[in-house]
Amino acid sequence: MGGLAGAIIVNPTDSYVPPNLFNYTRQLLLFSHFLTDTLNPTNDPLKVHTYTSLRGWTGDSVNPQVSWYNTNQQDVYMTNGQFQPTYNMVAGQPIIFDMLNAVGDHNLEIQIMSTVGGSTSSLPCTITLLAMDGIYLAKSRVVTMIAMVPGTRMSAMVQCNNPGTYYLQSYASSDRTDFASNMVRYNQLLLNLVVTGTASSGLATIDLTKITRPSYLTDLQNAKVDHHWETNQNLRTSGPSGDASLGIGRECSSLGLDPTINLNCQYVVFNGHGYPLSIQRHIGVLGTIEQLSIIGAGTTPAHNIHVHVNHFQVTSFGQGAGGVNYYTKYWGEIGDWRDTVPANPGNTSVRYPLNSFTGDIIMHCHILMHEDEGMMASFLVVDKGSACTWPDICYTNGTVTANALYSNTNVGLIVGVVLGSVALLIGVAITIAIVSIIIVLIVRKREPTKQTGL
Repeated sequence: MGGLAGAIIVNPTDSYVPPNLFNYTRQLLLFSHFLTDTLNPTNDPLKVHTYTSLRGWTGDSVNPQVSWYNTNQQDVYMTNGQFQPTYNMVAGQPIIFDMLNAVGDHNLEIQIMSTVGGSTSSLPCTITLLAMDGIYLAKSRVVTMIAMVPGTRMSAMVQCNNPGTYYLQSYASSDRTDFASNMVRYNQLLLNLVVTGTASSGLATIDLTKITRPSYLTDLQNAKVDHHWETNQNLRTSGPSGDASLGIGRECSSLGLDPTINLNCQYVVFNGHGYPLSIQRHIGVLGTIEQLSIIGAGTTPAHNIHVHVNHFQVTSFGQGAGGVNYYTKYWGEIGDWRDTVPANPGNTSVRYPLNSFTGDIIMHCHILMHEDEGMMASFLVVDKGSACTWPDICYTNGTVTANALYSNTNVGLIVGVVLGSVALLIGVAITIAIVSIIIVLIVRKREPTKQTGL
């Protein structure tokens, strides 16, 4: 928080995208959050901390010297470092906004309305979604609201056909009570849109089907999956307060206290502790397709998950009151390519190819306090047939193959057996030692008696 974030824009070459995509004016909208006093209601046990409290913890001696125009509003979003700036448009001329929710605490519900916090029944501008998380959609789609978890990038074409002043804002509508937990919803005007000129009609369109896509964005919805694994995001209900976890496995509702031998949920809580690199929760093999099931808790999305390096394709989007894929009405469509999605209640499934890169891949909740308290993990990607360097999970031949993939249960069993065997050996050794000591003491106690009797 505080604005220490930026955007890197990589423009495609002419040969990859339709020519008319370059004909439109584009404007970056980077949303940052400056919080000195939290005013929004929250039920988050890992609450969003203010800039003031963070300064105290880090020993920051620099006084920001903030002068508030309205002292009742000290929890604010900035757009490109400005508070509620103005953007000038011409009626009928579309603009592409490249938006980034560069914060670590709140979701945004982006809408353009005629009044601030007004009715959604009258929407003055058309929003056409073009890209999500840096990947162009298979087909553009007209939407009335754009949902953005922390870290999300969205590109949308905005066209306002009638002159006037309109308001691009995050609006936590009461009609969307199942959108997300109260802790991450937000209300605020982000950008004033001043539209001048003569009223017009019609709607500009962009044909995204003509985009040439790389091999790693091939549709995987009907592809053969080489391996399936699961994650589960939770706040700890036992142990030290303020801990969070991103567990590898389906059943992580009762985390227990020992992350190394829980057979149902491999997880790491590193609140002030080092990360045990000797244990890999999951290993993927280069050249394979994997499916990851993200198990969300609760009745509304409270967390999100961001996976580094590889984009993934959404194949299911959670279960809500309306059944499977209920949350597509807010968060996109099946088949979209993303790298950051909400951990919706139920099962959100994604698929991705392991094409080019080996090594550790980080995944985490993008709510920074949750991430810092433990809602982060990594998994390892290795070359097919490469030597296994992790002793806890190496096979006898010392190699990793496409079929030798490690589920949470396998890792748990291996670690559990190793720890159990060690514990058994230690127990036997201790028992033998105790018996030996007792025998020695008995013998030594009897020896003086014998000497006295001589």
